[in-house]
Amino acid sequence: MTQKEYLEWCEYASIEPFGLAVQDTFHAHALSMHANMRRDPAVCPEPFKVDDFRLFNEPEEKPAVEPIVDGLTAEQWRQKFALEALAATRSKGATNPN
Repeated sequence: MTQKEYLEWCEYASIEPFGLAVQDTFHAHALSMHANMRRDPAVCPEPFKVDDFRLFNEPEEKPAVEPIVDGLTAEQWRQKFALEALAATRSKGATNPN
């Protein structure tokens, strides 16, 4: 894998998270709901939180310098794709008045 490809995957993961951390959050949410349904308020007055059941509780650190792919940051790529999609939608609407 090239460095460029690696940075593209890092950018994709920042836009659409995937992997173990996401699965951990889903599982922790289910466990907290189950524990709260079976919780005895006399014994444990405060409801459980999702963070009580996460295995990986450490916040992900963002890099000090935002990665740049082909001269653009992730936010600049998002804006570029949004503008291109908008332009395509408008040009399609102009040719097809339906």
